[in-house]
Amino acid sequence: MLTASCTVLREFLYALVELACALPRHLLSLMMRKKRLQHFSQLAKLEALDAAQLSDSPRPIHSVFIAVGDQSGQAHALKLIRLLKQRHPGIKIRGFGGDQMQAQGVEVLLPLADLNIMGFVDVIARLPLFFKAIYHFTREIKQRPPDMVLLIDYPGLNRHLLRISRRNKVKVVNYIVPQLWAWAPWRVRDFKHADALLSILPFETSWYNSKGADAHFVGHPIADELPGINTNHDSNIIAILPGSRKREIRSNLPLMLEAAIKMKRANPMLEFILPHSRESLRELIQKILNGYDLDVELSFDNWHAQLAKVRAAWVVSGTASLEVAALGIPAVIVYKIDSIFGSWIARNALAVPFIGGINLLANEEVLPEVVGRDISADDLCNALLPLLDEARYPLLQQQLQDIRERYLLPGVSQRVVEIIENIEPNTI
Repeated sequence: MLTASCTVLREFLYALVELACALPRHLLSLMMRKKRLQHFSQLAKLEALDAAQLSDSPRPIHSVFIAVGDQSGQAHALKLIRLLKQRHPGIKIRGFGGDQMQAQGVEVLLPLADLNIMGFVDVIARLPLFFKAIYHFTREIKQRPPDMVLLIDYPGLNRHLLRISRRNKVKVVNYIVPQLWAWAPWRVRDFKHADALLSILPFETSWYNSKGADAHFVGHPIADELPGINTNHDSNIIAILPGSRKREIRSNLPLMLEAAIKMKRANPMLEFILPHSRESLRELIQKILNGYDLDVELSFDNWHAQLAKVRAAWVVSGTASLEVAALGIPAVIVYKIDSIFGSWIARNALAVPFIGGINLLANEEVLPEVVGRDISADDLCNALLPLLDEARYPLLQQQLQDIRERYLLPGVSQRVVEIIENIEPNTI
């Protein structure tokens, strides 16, 4: 179809311009880092979230196009799909996703969520697929315009889909907004044109609204699945949580194991477990464990039940670090950066004072962060030991619980659906 092909060409040219402008934009952003850090520290936090209350008579929604590009996005989408189907019988849902969405009755046009595309090299290799997605999306929007488009995370592709939606006068909601406050702030000019931006961290709402967007804080999706606070003060078990991606595991797990060996020598009563959620990574993790003289209980069953046994943890920065903190587990947030350039970027370019979600929520270093290229096992040990102090431990747990009760209330999916239902559908 000619129109869709022209749209692909237009977005391709747009991407080339973006690439050409990337270096000067990043340099300018780097020069303004101090100002951006000051702005970040001044962002107002929202008050505690209220429990979501869905209307008894929601505005009818007949069709939605949902775009997700990875497994985590699909997991968030599934909750919304189930809720939308319950509240809008007969709703037609199609989009980009994976097998699990298809099993829920979604018409999946491209299985982007099942391809596990991560990192710059993967993206370059899959560029033809992304432009194919743009082509399919444009054709769908023009031939079968939905009531609205729901974009979930995955900003690289969804930025293009948002522009196409707006040009075709289709309402669009972006759930889990990109972290532009930390990098590439100029891209807000695209995202601010969404009919609603749904943020999972409170300060994001203030940042986006200050740029002219219509942003709403809905809470972090992990809140819908959190069990109770861990109160296992007397445990002698330390959790080793090296991340969910192969690159993270290869970089961080050896360092964590070296630290665990040092801790074990100092305190033979300590035990170590490594609970993980991805069975597909068992072989990689076991191979690394085999290279160290340390007994570690490796488990891929019931992540939360395993964490309920531990007293403290080393955890790679990311969603897992926020989840561990929300469970009341004092932890050291770790991120080993292998490249010199990546380490320099982390120190000099990111316009945030912390990388851990719990610290960003609190706007202070509640849990210690050990990040960089030259971090050592001793650094990990020295950061963990104070967290085990008998006097400090309950106070730290209470602080983590207070943050959870303020910012991590359940009902996230309901809040998202409530906002979707209050957007006037398209009348194309």
